[in-house]
Amino acid sequence: PFFGGSLVTSVLATPLFALLGSKMVVLKLVPVLTHLVAVGFLFCILRRWVSRRSAWIAGLLFALGSPGYTYLTTIAWGSHLESNALGLGCMWLLLRIHDGGEQTGRRALLGFLGGFSMYFGLQCALFLLALLIVDVLKNRALLKRREFIAQVAGFALGFSPWLIYNLNNSFSGMVLYD
Repeated sequence: PFFGGSLVTSVLATPLFALLGSKMVVLKLVPVLTHLVAVGFLFCILRRWVSRRSAWIAGLLFALGSPGYTYLTTIAWGSHLESNALGLGCMWLLLRIHDGGEQTGRRALLGFLGGFSMYFGLQCALFLLALLIVDVLKNRALLKRREFIAQVAGFALGFSPWLIYNLNNSFSGMVLYD
């Protein structure tokens, strides 16, 4: 599929339907839960690297945004809004990496999350490119290190469902509309 996020949203909704029944409210739980994850990542990022007050303010503004945005966060599209959680997760991991400590595992996880976010929705490419530019500018020797190889391998693993689908279907996932 063009957006793997629609498939992921369907897979996440399946156990909820099995537990709570097939109601429209149950389908709306998936985007609401992914939005809560995004709010959690935003809160953690700002609390750790800015201040506790800014984390609370931004978290509340993001969670209780404008009526249009809040309405859109309850629609199970499996694309832009749900990918906010993946993008903020990538940012949180990158900031944790720059704090120091064990790098290879975090780099592999960052790569996997980045690759999966690209599978989820190709719009994440711009955000991931911005993170890569910041990462390389902060540490110019990154491209020569073993940790970067782990990150690329993680990305390949996370992006592999998109690649496998498109190789098997003559890249029909690149067609937006028929």
